[in-house]
Amino acid sequence: MDYSCKIFDADGVFLCFVYNRPSGDIEYIIPLIRSKNCPNGYDFYVCNQSFCEAEATSEFVETLIHGLPRVFKRRVFSVVGEISEIKPFAIDSTNPLFTLVSKQTGKEYVLKGYRKYDPYNFEPNFYEYLSPLGLTPPLVMSYYCCDVALGLLTRKISNTVDSGSFLYASALKSIKLRSVCFPTSFIKNIAKLIFMFHKRMFLCRFPWCGVGSINRVDVKKWLKRIKFYMKNIKNYSNIRLKKPNIWSKLNGLYDMMGKPKIRIHQDLHFSQILYSTGEKKFYIIDFEGEPGRPYSHKGLLEPPVRDLATVLRALDYIAFFALKNHYGYSIREAAQLFIEGSPYVELLSKWAESVSKIFLEEYASEYNKQGSKLLGEHRVDWKTLKIWVNPWILERALYEVYYEALYREKMIDVAYSTLLYRLSRF
Repeated sequence: MDYSCKIFDADGVFLCFVYNRPSGDIEYIIPLIRSKNCPNGYDFYVCNQSFCEAEATSEFVETLIHGLPRVFKRRVFSVVGEISEIKPFAIDSTNPLFTLVSKQTGKEYVLKGYRKYDPYNFEPNFYEYLSPLGLTPPLVMSYYCCDVALGLLTRKISNTVDSGSFLYASALKSIKLRSVCFPTSFIKNIAKLIFMFHKRMFLCRFPWCGVGSINRVDVKKWLKRIKFYMKNIKNYSNIRLKKPNIWSKLNGLYDMMGKPKIRIHQDLHFSQILYSTGEKKFYIIDFEGEPGRPYSHKGLLEPPVRDLATVLRALDYIAFFALKNHYGYSIREAAQLFIEGSPYVELLSKWAESVSKIFLEEYASEYNKQGSKLLGEHRVDWKTLKIWVNPWILERALYEVYYEALYREKMIDVAYSTLLYRLSRF
């Protein structure tokens, strides 16, 4: 891709705008600073000038906490005080992540910067709206430039575990015992959390969220997006999908017409749900949406069942890596077993079906108890939810094949083989 850039000096904090040269659109906005103490790995050389990524420096952090230049906007929700230490939180993250330590209290915070110039990044809005209910880690501050989010600061939740690790452990245990087992109460609590999230979003009436009614135009947009994925899967890989087999299973999207659409998470899976072992509590994180989704679709409202589908689709990846790692297979070898539908895969399929049933039963139970109308029905059962969720699982699986083909070629066999296995069982 052909890019150009411009540097803008905002009273010592430099903003690097990266443009897509063919279109002229801004694609990235990167805060930079000149620092004599730039940590290793955060040097940034652009436009024949040497800088440091701003979030890695004490100069920027202190400026962020005590008041940024006027070109920036801050929304402050609690006081942090002086910071004694800045350390990388996740080295391999797409966005810069740092742990900040308060000098006065020793409390830890997470600073997350954004790089993509994305007016549809509603993550700070989600945190501001949901953190008072305890659905996300507490929001301390968000900051913007040019009406686009540049980052946010949250309280760091101690002793957190990726909730997917519990399900992965149960998949491994199922393989070892040759019998399906899973953490029932854990799955139910995740379903309750997601229902509470959806219930809250159904009440949201700010300009960035809101509620609408699904119509034929919406369904046509979804189908157009699926066509985009299928076209690009063909362009970026050797995969050739059987279109009639796929399209016949997507007709269920029309069943969504007349039902509510809300601002959903869009990229919800178990790794986006943290479990605090100390607090015995779940938190939802990472509300930036699907990174590979077409830009014109990032801001769309969609039905809550789409989030349920992305969660349940994640079980396929968990099952895949449980099989691969237990037996020491390569990705290609494990993928072949999924394509063939081997007995090993059958056991894990029963595991995923059991987890899905418990998850959907609990979500339906919460919906029926609380009298919400976010699904457009007075009452639902898990079988109805499954019918609604299935075409969305297929849509998500096609997105993942497209995304892996474009950005993570080594993972394409995971996405493709589990998609084929799903198709064989719908």
